[in-house]
Amino acid sequence: MRKYSLRITLAFVIGVIVISCANMASPSGGEYDFDPPVVVSSSPEHNALNVTSRRIEIIFDELVQVEKPSEKVIITPPQKNFPVIRSQNNKVVVEIKDTLIPDVTYTIDFTDAIVDNNESNPLENFALSFSTGDVIDTLAISGKVLTANNLEPVSGIYVGIHSNLSDTAFTNTPFQRISRTNEAGFFSIKGISPGEYKVFALDDLNRDYMYDNPDESIAFFDEVITPSSETAIRYDSIFNIKTFAFDSLKEVSYTRFLPDDIVLRSFKSPFMRQYLQKHERLTDDLLTIYFGAPTEMPQVEALDVPVEMSEWSILEKGIGNDTLKYWLTKPTMVAMDSIRLKVTYMMTDTLNQLQPRTDTLNFVNRSRPKEPPKEEKKKKKKGKEEEEKTVFLNIRTNIASTFDIYRDINLEFDFPIADFEKEKLHLQHYSASD
Repeated sequence: MRKYSLRITLAFVIGVIVISCANMASPSGGEYDFDPPVVVSSSPEHNALNVTSRRIEIIFDELVQVEKPSEKVIITPPQKNFPVIRSQNNKVVVEIKDTLIPDVTYTIDFTDAIVDNNESNPLENFALSFSTGDVIDTLAISGKVLTANNLEPVSGIYVGIHSNLSDTAFTNTPFQRISRTNEAGFFSIKGISPGEYKVFALDDLNRDYMYDNPDESIAFFDEVITPSSETAIRYDSIFNIKTFAFDSLKEVSYTRFLPDDIVLRSFKSPFMRQYLQKHERLTDDLLTIYFGAPTEMPQVEALDVPVEMSEWSILEKGIGNDTLKYWLTKPTMVAMDSIRLKVTYMMTDTLNQLQPRTDTLNFVNRSRPKEPPKEEKKKKKKGKEEEEKTVFLNIRTNIASTFDIYRDINLEFDFPIADFEKEKLHLQHYSASD
């Protein structure tokens, strides 16, 4: 009996051990990966010459992704049609849609868009260059863009260069080479050939890489720059991931590209497009003309009335003549169903130049009530005529409970005042004892 119990106990222990060994468990996974992806090869190779293919492939040592390619990846010369940029396992593919320009250096600056698939470690400041000719251009410039009024960094604004030193090149010619600022406002334009250039920043709303819209923020560098390079030394700190401390300093020789301290201050032009916005006649005694921006006083002429407008209307002008209100003073004019005015004003054309323009505006009285039915007319004829209602004007003043006796008193009405009898205006003084 005791042998039988021992066999049962031994079988139970063995079964528990076997089941425990068969349980599924997650692997430990090893140490955390801090390393960014490493480029294994590319087609074409970096700084390759006489390239004709518009397809670029870059192979890495691990699975990768491309984050926000339309924002982070910068291709120069500027492209009219944005290329197709995608990741395939451990490969990044770029397909250029525009025709390649002969004898030009192309630079694809990925900034920090390429990350590994697991921990999203970015491959920072990675760029691939190739040339469609026999020479590769390697010069670069860098700096930052700040807002002019508060010196805050400007992110996402294009920075470009022109070898044409004319002041108008910025307005009618696309940038030769471009970059885009990061969140700190920093930019770096790569692949520049030797020569003299002007530097501009542009918040390009329509992606034509030139300043043709007054709503776009701009910046420019006052001086003409000449890119150059020199050998320099920097010191890098060696960080030990195991001890979480800096072990030592390492001396690194590198090529420094100049200038690297360009500061651009962006602003928006106060320019406003001038145009006729609308016209209306909300009441029978008021004609209103609206313009899209302050403008010179337009020439206004009535087409249906042989006398000058000043004889039958009072003009109320807004600030900068952006609004014109004509108050009708003659009952015959108020009773007219429509009034036509000939208006000559300055209008901004497609080249942002002011040109004279003449329009005929028809003001239709839509506020007049419909005529009463015939039955009501008969009742009015039989009965007494209704007395005309007295309309009281609203008056607004600057008078307060405590008021400086040497301060001017302002009276504001909703309608123009033809006559004001000052002798009927009385001021009364009340003392504290009253």
